[in-house]
Amino acid sequence: MREQRDFSSMPSTLRHLLHRVVPNHFDDPLGLASRLVKTRDPAALFAMFNAGLGVVSAPCDWLLSPLEKTAIRQAPPRQGPLVFVCGGPRTGTTLAAQLLSNHLPVSRFTNFTSLFPRSPILATRFSKRWFRAPKQDQKSFYGRTSRLSGMSDALVLWDRWLGKDRRRPSQSVTPEVAIAMQQFFAAWEAAFKHPLLAKCNNLDAVAHIVAGVLEKSYFVCLTRDPIYMAQSLYYARLMIHGSLEIPYGTATDEAEKNDDPIASICEQVRYHLGQAQKQENRIGADRFLRIAYEDVCRDSAALVRRVGQDFLQLENAELEQLYLPPIPCANRPRLEKSVLDEFQKQLADYSADGSKTHCDSPDRQESQFSS
Repeated sequence: MREQRDFSSMPSTLRHLLHRVVPNHFDDPLGLASRLVKTRDPAALFAMFNAGLGVVSAPCDWLLSPLEKTAIRQAPPRQGPLVFVCGGPRTGTTLAAQLLSNHLPVSRFTNFTSLFPRSPILATRFSKRWFRAPKQDQKSFYGRTSRLSGMSDALVLWDRWLGKDRRRPSQSVTPEVAIAMQQFFAAWEAAFKHPLLAKCNNLDAVAHIVAGVLEKSYFVCLTRDPIYMAQSLYYARLMIHGSLEIPYGTATDEAEKNDDPIASICEQVRYHLGQAQKQENRIGADRFLRIAYEDVCRDSAALVRRVGQDFLQLENAELEQLYLPPIPCANRPRLEKSVLDEFQKQLADYSADGSKTHCDSPDRQESQFSS
């Protein structure tokens, strides 16, 4: 595999700002910027704009940080639930998080929140005075949304607790980190009253750790048909890294070192589908909901009702009667048949929910990708 270049030689301020808006390690930031501009996608362009805003917001962030620390120390213990959306890259986590945020009484991390890594709670409170309520849309670009009020992964916040290497989230937390995490989410609840709904893909590997630290925390984990997840990861590598040789999102050592991009992508898919099953087994289905992207598209109202009733304990007639039209599913063949056939060959033992299976209908699978 081609030796990865990092951006350690870049000025530290620019490196930090890029780290805020790019979900994982990446190569050639200038090339990435060029590719984003060429897409003309509003969310892609806004991600670049948001990085620039980080320079402007940094002084205010520093000034607010002492007040933030005081607010966190003085916050009463948290009482309500937390809902975290997680899953492998390119499985529809942003879509699911947007749907839940749009139709449930929850608070969320926004793009404005991510501009203030040292004072996210106070900054978000102040932003309520300046911005309108978030627009209920379901658009994104590789997890990035447009507008300052748009949903954000707020990766710089998770760096506090899971470590700054987003390729390898910490598999344990110290007592000090656990206390800091508990205090932060208690302070967030005190500030915004509504339960927090947040998205962090990497929790599909460490949800059991967060569940052990945060009482009343619940998880919605997205999976996806393995063939189409592989196809989407194929294009994500090209868009974000400009190369098929560098994984997009969290991957195993085997996936990173494999010289065959197709085999590397398949290893990454197997890893994330396996993690979804492992986390459900460790945490329990009462706190960990594993759901396929295809099911979300088919009946998104069912997901909203399930989370609202089972996780948030809402008793609402409108929620019970909620109807949302089906969402167009992005699963369609885009790669040449030979590549899709290789994906099918290597991933034949996995179903969309992450469980291993035996392919009983090869004719259906073959026709699915026929030209």
